[in-house]
Amino acid sequence: MGVMHDSEQLFVQVQKELEQMQPYVQSHQGEIELISIENYTVIVRLKGACDTCPLSFYTITFGLEQRLQKSINSAIRVIIQD
Repeated sequence: MGVMHDSEQLFVQVQKELEQMQPYVQSHQGEIELISIENYTVIVRLKGACDTCPLSFYTITFGLEQRLQKSINSAIRVIIQD
């Protein structure tokens, strides 16, 4: 497990990682919006093509979630808000 973070620092770190992923997501006419973080649960909203893409689960789970777990804390989970 990684180092504990206060909520503001965690939000900034997650936003930074998400911004680094955006060019890939935008190249598919999509966007991932960070809604909130509750403990280590990151809540995002999918926009554009990502909202209806059947593969968005893989982008979130094997892309964003794993990236956040490796760079910030292994306890992080990402949930998609409708």
